[in-house]
Amino acid sequence: MSGALFSRVGPTSTGGAANSGVAVNVSVNGVTVFNVNAQLVSRNGAIEINNVDVSGLNVSFTAGVLAGTYSFDMPFTLGTSFQLFASMNAIGQAISSSGVDDTEAVSNFASTGTWGGISGVHLANGTVVSDFSVQSDSGFDWGHAYSAVVPPVTVVPEPGTYALMLGGLAVLGRVARRRRLASAP
Repeated sequence: MSGALFSRVGPTSTGGAANSGVAVNVSVNGVTVFNVNAQLVSRNGAIEINNVDVSGLNVSFTAGVLAGTYSFDMPFTLGTSFQLFASMNAIGQAISSSGVDDTEAVSNFASTGTWGGISGVHLANGTVVSDFSVQSDSGFDWGHAYSAVVPPVTVVPEPGTYALMLGGLAVLGRVARRRRLASAP
């Protein structure tokens, strides 16, 4: 994921506040296995909060830029179905308390969360499993990076599209013929 948070309140503000944030959560069978929460809050021209919490590790980040590749363990039982759920939520909120407040907030993380695939499987005792596949009920192999296995989209018109287009051309031809006949002496 990568993106930026921007929260600004002008120095002449009398009570304005700007808050931008992003939250990422990944869970397996309803149990959170990874999360990121980042927030940038500005009030009356000063930054009040500027931090990011990545799965319990709280650090400051520079100029609101948050980018990185993250790895985490996902507990599941081999041969048993599991539910993997991931979400990314962004917020930008600027509040003015009077007409002189100058506030602005942006959370820019559009389409930046991508699945990199499952890099390895190990048992609870640490033994590495070398030959594995993690496949969905529909046949999708989650062991690969999402972007590497999605085929390019090719637009192919359906037969109904052709029929509609030919019908439209026939109507246009008929209208043109009527106009020509109507204008002939």
